[in-house]
Amino acid sequence: VEEISGSLYVGISLAASEFIAVRDFTMELKKVSAIPVIWGGPQPTASIAESGGYADAVCVGEGEKTAVDLARIISGHGDIYDIANLAYLREGVLRQNPPHPLVENLNSLPMMDTDIYRHKVYFENALRPLTPELLEELDQMYLRPVPGKIVYITTISRGCPNNCSYCNNSYLKKTYEGQKYFR
Repeated sequence: VEEISGSLYVGISLAASEFIAVRDFTMELKKVSAIPVIWGGPQPTASIAESGGYADAVCVGEGEKTAVDLARIISGHGDIYDIANLAYLREGVLRQNPPHPLVENLNSLPMMDTDIYRHKVYFENALRPLTPELLEELDQMYLRPVPGKIVYITTISRGCPNNCSYCNNSYLKKTYEGQKYFR
């Protein structure tokens, strides 16, 4: 709770394999804090209704513009329910706002933070500083284990040129129909 004190919102990006841990974390966080919790990433995008039952709102699709909009609206005391890309439950009804257009020029986005050892991770019911030792432990448990190597996953493009029905990209392509999806 001390880590988020004074924050405008808590944003959590998650894949399907992280759903249960993030659900539990969100439920515990809401017991002790009124700060809005916004979920984004592959799982909430593919399962909006289920995710919206736990998070205050779900960012569907790309979230860079939505994250900035959230900060502006919350700091100005506006209504977050008017922000593009957000889905939420209101009066028991799932509502979904239209998406922002895709970011066409990826170079217009700030460089991502690659100094991973400045970050903390929630692991074994505690928020811990990320160390090389903890990263190695997480790598062996959750990431793509490669014996004797630490794996750091990065993405060098956005979208996908393929149309695999089992993949989250199929949901995103529908969300951004008519736009250049693979960049």
